[in-house]
Amino acid sequence: MKTTKSTLYTIIVLLVIFAPLATYGTYTHFKNQAPKDVEVDSNPNKEFYHNGSLYFYDENQELLGTYPCTGECGYAKTIIDEDEYGIKNYYQDGTLEHVESASKDYVIVEDAGSINLYSLNLAKTLVQYQALKNYNVKLKGNLILVKNNDKWGLLSLENMQLVLPLEYDYLSLPGKIENDELLTDELIAKKDNKWYIIDNAGNEKNSGLTDTIISFNSRYMLTDKNELYNYQNSKVNLDFAYKDIAIVDTYVVFVTNDNVVEVYNDINAGVMKRTIIGNYNTIDFKISDRIINVFIDGTVGTSIDLNS
Repeated sequence: MKTTKSTLYTIIVLLVIFAPLATYGTYTHFKNQAPKDVEVDSNPNKEFYHNGSLYFYDENQELLGTYPCTGECGYAKTIIDEDEYGIKNYYQDGTLEHVESASKDYVIVEDAGSINLYSLNLAKTLVQYQALKNYNVKLKGNLILVKNNDKWGLLSLENMQLVLPLEYDYLSLPGKIENDELLTDELIAKKDNKWYIIDNAGNEKNSGLTDTIISFNSRYMLTDKNELYNYQNSKVNLDFAYKDIAIVDTYVVFVTNDNVVEVYNDINAGVMKRTIIGNYNTIDFKISDRIINVFIDGTVGTSIDLNS
């Protein structure tokens, strides 16, 4: 009996001494092993495309993750389709070549003709899109227009959550730039065969027009029938005939049948400026520093200074 107790005491003492050592050895062994889901960077030159995959790095050239291509792949491209609807005043001077996420987890790639929102952390495609639109410029708030199942919405490139749901037949942003970013406060939207001006929370500013809204400002909406409406959906009745009309920033510009260019802010307040031009085939207007340049057949024909 004494021998048994002595042996038991010896075993307990040995456990007290060696158990912590065994635990430390196990900890050290796993501590020095990389987690199984951490990718090894096998791209020595840090190329974007390497051995059938796209490689994504942070600002310190540390590997964030890879995307395994199934076909020809790369950064997703965007479209500009405003001309199909006759929409005016969209941004046309963008130079961005592809879409980049503002998140270190998500990337948007085009692979074998499919546009994929891919999570580098989960190593899986989360959703596929038909089309993207950002006018080749950064949108304020890190947003982008996305299309899926023939419906448009507005997506955040920071958390990849929809700011506007995919429920619109069409969405378009006006070409208003501030600090090198395209403003996203208001959009032209088509829904259930009606055209609206909405804000980026989806609030409608008019009750819906059957004709396509091709341009707008804070007072008026212009349709593809060259008709002007206020936000009560009432057509603006004019006491003169005109052959062309354009909304230029906060102003409305008419070309009368006598080739007189007239500039209004509030139409009820009367004409601000007028000038006579010659005959033309095409006419366009661009404004900078309250000076409207009148482009006649692609060339500046005259300028209207609203500062004086």
